[in-house]
This record gives sequence, structure tokens and C-alpha cells, in this order.
Amino acid sequence: MGQLKNLKLIYHFGQDQNSDIPELSGNYQILYFISEDEIIDLDFIIPFFETCLQKPTSIPIQFSSFEDLKKVALSLCIEMKAAEMFLISSQDYNLALQSVQNPLDLKESFRRYGLTINNEEVLGKSRGGWLSSLSKIKDIAKRKD
Repeated sequence: MGQLKNLKLIYHFGQDQNSDIPELSGNYQILYFISEDEIIDLDFIIPFFETCLQKPTSIPIQFSSFEDLKKVALSLCIEMKAAEMFLISSQDYNLALQSVQNPLDLKESFRRYGLTINNEEVLGKSRGGWLSSLSKIKDIAKRKD
């Protein structure tokens, strides 16, 4: 598999029925994990969740906080060497799909409706290439002076 540009993690937010006060608590349940060209089986990513959260996990994969969900999303993005991940609710995913006329605009729609998590390890390398080239040009120019 080549370099992944982006991943999508689609979740549903709902009341936590196991809570003492379900009206005041919620949970985030992962529905789909999608690479650029396929839906990835959630069983495949359970070990990442267990390692990241340091507790056993099973399907349905649920989180009590959005912060935990973001932490795991970043961990997955880094592990899979993807440049970025779109973290988007099922409701916002549907809005994003409905808002585009051209499939090429879908990525920007995900940015608008979801949260983009950047993998600086991958993005930094591509940025570093350009910045290091610029730095080398400046060094050469200084030597000529």
C-alpha cells in the first residue's frame, strides 16, 4: 500500500443508556473507518484502540469523551502513515455528501463539516522537503556573498 493521503472515521453520538443519568451523558460510537478506497473492518483496528486507551475494547467501539476519540484517531493516523484523518459524525457525513455536486469536492466538504486531524509526521516530511530545499538555497546564496 502506498502513502495514504486521508482516512475517515465516522461516528455516532448518542445518549449513554448504561449511565445512571442517560439524558446528561453521551457516548461516541464508531460506525465506519474508511481509507481512500475501502471500508476497513473495525476488528482490524481494535488493537490500536486497546493500546491507545490502555483498556480492553470490543465492537461496538465506544468512547465516553470526544477527547478520547480524537486521541485514538490521531494514533490511527500515525500508525497507518496517513497525512490526515477526517473525524465526522454520521449526521455531518450525510450533510457533506448532500452538499457536493462534484465528487472531487467531497474532501473539502468533509473539512467543513468534520474535524481534520493532521499527522505532522507525514505532513512535516513533505513540508520539510520544501523547507529544507529553501534552506539549502539560502545557504548557497550566503556562500556566494
